[in-house]
Amino acid sequence: MLATSTSEPILDLPLGVGTLIAAPVFAVKGAIDAKKHLTPEKLTRCETNLLTAMSKMAVQQRFHDCLMSAASEQCKGRLVPLEEPRDTVASGAAPETVLEARVEELRLERLGSSDTSYRLRIKVRTRLVRTADGAVLYDQPAEYCSGTCLFSDWTLRDAFQNVAETGYRQLAEQCVSRFLTTTDRPVLAGAGYQKAPAPSQHTAVRLAGSEPHSSRLSIRPVSYRIPDPGILGIFSTGNVAHVVMQRPLTRDQATSEALDDVTQMFEGFIDNPNMGVALPAIAVAIPISLSKQGAALVRGLSPRTLRDAEAKLSAAANETRPHEELAVQVVQQLAPQTSQRVMLVRQPLPPGAEEDAALMQCAARGTLAGLTGGHTASGYLLSQGANTAVEIHVEEARLVGKEGINPRLALCVEARATVLRSRDGQQLYSCPVQYRSQGRHFTEWAADDARLFREELQKCYHDLSTIMVKQLVNRGVVPPDDQPRPVLAQRQ
Repeated sequence: MLATSTSEPILDLPLGVGTLIAAPVFAVKGAIDAKKHLTPEKLTRCETNLLTAMSKMAVQQRFHDCLMSAASEQCKGRLVPLEEPRDTVASGAAPETVLEARVEELRLERLGSSDTSYRLRIKVRTRLVRTADGAVLYDQPAEYCSGTCLFSDWTLRDAFQNVAETGYRQLAEQCVSRFLTTTDRPVLAGAGYQKAPAPSQHTAVRLAGSEPHSSRLSIRPVSYRIPDPGILGIFSTGNVAHVVMQRPLTRDQATSEALDDVTQMFEGFIDNPNMGVALPAIAVAIPISLSKQGAALVRGLSPRTLRDAEAKLSAAANETRPHEELAVQVVQQLAPQTSQRVMLVRQPLPPGAEEDAALMQCAARGTLAGLTGGHTASGYLLSQGANTAVEIHVEEARLVGKEGINPRLALCVEARATVLRSRDGQQLYSCPVQYRSQGRHFTEWAADDARLFREELQKCYHDLSTIMVKQLVNRGVVPPDDQPRPVLAQRQ
């Protein structure tokens, strides 16, 4: 209605005023019509579509697939399908425990008298059974409730299926994290985090009855403690070679972006053929555009200032390898705190590489990010005598902040220490850590040859390695140092 126009500009102005007044009236009428009840024929069609969708999603295999997907992401190799339990037991390859999972209820319920109060409720039950004697170790129900909306909305194409899939995924992830995962919640460090997260509260479990379940999955048990520790190899990998930086905008870039923002904000209004819409939009857009351009001139950097600051920070960022530096720090801090022998695993060098400074540096810092010569991480670790290993993996290292012309940027690093069994690569434990510094402007980080940036990097490596080592020792993943300490007395 608002886009209505004629070929005569003189007629467009009164027509624009009239359509501007009439549009809200028709909008209210549309809202009232939407609250009317469905006709019997349409209601029957909606119910048929909904029953078909519910029948497809009520199949137990749907939840079973979500469980397998969640397990492969969080703890790969610990959950395997068990199609024929009796045959497996007879062959002598039975697992120690079996996870049985079942969807008990899939219901679309109405919460109140309103037509918009329909929601999906899913109830599942998972229990852990010991295969040796059939004893039920744990029984845990779980429930998912969606948001509410109109009954007719649930009957739209794939609407019910999509919400049910979301519920299954959330319930599967909850089940896997409770029974199977060997990964802790991320531990936060750095001045950018105001406070550490509260310890996770595990929901209480209760003894189960002997109710039949349909989905059966076998669990491969994982023990944190290592009976014969041997040598603990420390090596590093990473997704990033150096710290990635978010660049601020120059004055010209900020001004151009301000104009683009205003254009997008009023897109379809300023160039509307209806003058009743275009003129008010132009009147509002002009002061907003002037304000944004003024902020761009004040806060934007000159090209020379940005170029000099970027050169200093880039030089400092290229000098560091986060995953390698972190692995060295972990070795230095872990060795005095464990009775197990700790070794920084060095990457094998191809013939003639002794003259390559870059490869020599990688080998000295213990990175296996680029094994060559047909080596695998597991095979190479065993060849170096490391029965178990700790992989230090840096997933992200960035100098980043909020969107804007010249925002405050914080050093953000996400890393993970994963304990692996060398002979098969089985994950025994995983400790994610996150670091965030306080925010500073781009030019502040670059000042004095990027001194603050370099100091913050070293503090980040120290804090993250301290947390990793503390988690490994406190969890019993590595044996603590049991050597007697001398007691010093002060002479009177």
